[in-house]
Amino acid sequence: METIEKWKELAAQEPDDRRRSDYGGLAQVFANLKPWSRVWQDALKEWDVLTSPIVEQWKAEAAATAAAQANLNEARKIVMLAGRAKLGEPPARKVADLDAVTDLNALEQLVVRLFTVDTWDELLKV
Repeated sequence: METIEKWKELAAQEPDDRRRSDYGGLAQVFANLKPWSRVWQDALKEWDVLTSPIVEQWKAEAAATAAAQANLNEARKIVMLAGRAKLGEPPARKVADLDAVTDLNALEQLVVRLFTVDTWDELLKV
């Protein structure tokens, strides 16, 4: 607890609100890597970390990454559902091939290609 109080004392000397908020955000990021993160979170409750530009940027980037991953997962799910309906159960290697596709446009094109192919090999040929 002594370390936290010393940190707060030193960080509070920063006159710039945004920079001080960034300090709080960074302290929480690093504290989250250790078992005592809850102690730091409690100690920094009064810090205005929510308005930290860098923390807001990280949150936005994390949200965008999560949304992009969700879109990829949903597109893969559609390819798998439609593919199973038309082509039957895919071999494990074709599931792995499909999981390796990380471009949303490519996955959308696979959905369209399902109308013109008869096998998983045809669908997923490179």
